[in-house]
Amino acid sequence: MKKPNRQLKKWLLGSCIAVLLLIFFFFPLNAYIEKPGKAVALADLISVDGKTDKESGSFSLTYVSMIQATPFSYLKAKVTPYQKIISSKEYLAGSSNQESYQELQDYYTQSSKIAAEKQALSAAGLDYQLDFKGLKVIDMNNQSDFYQKVALGDVIIKFNQQSFNSLADFLQLLQKNTKNTFTLTLIRNQKQLTVTGKLVTIDKQLRLGLGLGGAYELSTTKKIHFETEGYSGPSAGLMFSLELYEQLTKQNIRKGKQIAGTGTIELDGSVGQIGGIEQKVVAAANSNMDIFFAPNDPETKDNNYTKALATAKAIKTDMKIVPVTSFQDALDYLAKMK
Repeated sequence: MKKPNRQLKKWLLGSCIAVLLLIFFFFPLNAYIEKPGKAVALADLISVDGKTDKESGSFSLTYVSMIQATPFSYLKAKVTPYQKIISSKEYLAGSSNQESYQELQDYYTQSSKIAAEKQALSAAGLDYQLDFKGLKVIDMNNQSDFYQKVALGDVIIKFNQQSFNSLADFLQLLQKNTKNTFTLTLIRNQKQLTVTGKLVTIDKQLRLGLGLGGAYELSTTKKIHFETEGYSGPSAGLMFSLELYEQLTKQNIRKGKQIAGTGTIELDGSVGQIGGIEQKVVAAANSNMDIFFAPNDPETKDNNYTKALATAKAIKTDMKIVPVTSFQDALDYLAKMK
């Protein structure tokens, strides 16, 4: 009788250990791990008129790898340099839920492509037309009176039957409205519809409860194609602009150098701050880049350029960190580069 009991105990112990190991390595926690990704050559992701970039050197985007934490990866991140633990709230970056977060990232990606095309075409002296199409709904508070009346991805084209040309114009119309309710005219799935609602109190203030961003369409005779599935967000905007400019002008502005970088690009050509700068510097250094463009905003406490310099020094890389505030800054540096 003792032998079966001993075998049962061993089986139970082994089962418990197996379950604990499964939990330790695979159980998802309510947190995420942000760590260095890689540098990806944009010649593989962008083409113009069906042709790709064959010049020497490369322009590369850098990305941060984001994974949901497990007990194992959480503890590992605690002791691994340049791995950062972030909460689910931080991961959603202010979006109300996962669906809104993805809508926001897709919007940022599309907006950065349009701004990059505008900057590259303009700098290359080529014609294009940029049209404001309305305001895209990229987030929605469930307390909004328009919740379930509008949908993520809808484009607002009129306020009380009045057209507008920017977010600022729309907000002026909203502020001047004296009626309790108002109408929004939308485009959804290529169909126009009108919904009625009002401002509601959210966090002790009267609010619309919708996250909105300008929707633009750019037309050009150049056939520009992005193959960026799997990459989302605004941070590749600057590098999109540089790669497009190189393909449009064929001047080999990088002069054989391996150049990475990060930063948003706006319609006016300004370069904006991004998250995960330390991890992106590490990713670029690990990919043997020669130069790294970093957004520079000295008035910002967490200035990307300052952090990029500190990270480069800490990991002892020879990669040169170059500060930029605009697309033109980057072009000017490349023109003087030997």
